[in-house]
Amino acid sequence: MRARIAELGLDGSFHLLGQRDDALSLIAGADLVVIPSVPDASGGGRDAFPFVGLEAMAAGTPVVAYSDGGLPELLGDCGRGVAAGDRTELARAIVEVLSDRDASSRMADCGRRRVKESFSIDAMVAKMTAIYEQVVSR
Repeated sequence: MRARIAELGLDGSFHLLGQRDDALSLIAGADLVVIPSVPDASGGGRDAFPFVGLEAMAAGTPVVAYSDGGLPELLGDCGRGVAAGDRTELARAIVEVLSDRDASSRMADCGRRRVKESFSIDAMVAKMTAIYEQVVSR
């Protein structure tokens, strides 16, 4: 990756940070989180439920991602999903979100709400309780 960045003359545009203990602070301070995960030839590599997306939404950081694996369920209407593997559309979505502060702000607010309403501990416990009660009543 470093070689490709250098080849493109983008050394000053990227910082490959490696393992960080302050990742949540970095996510919260970012303008956007991009999740470009795609399956490999064997079908592996799909993100069933990428926590980085959940963390970004909770922090109010907009998310752009390929609509694959668990990402559509995670993002709902609060992120921008594009067809898996469509790099041109992914790049277009990144530019659009970064260029439109109002849309970015709406995505951030929507993401915070979605995490609280759908993925908080209380929401998850309530959903699991409802499923167990449904199974027991059959």
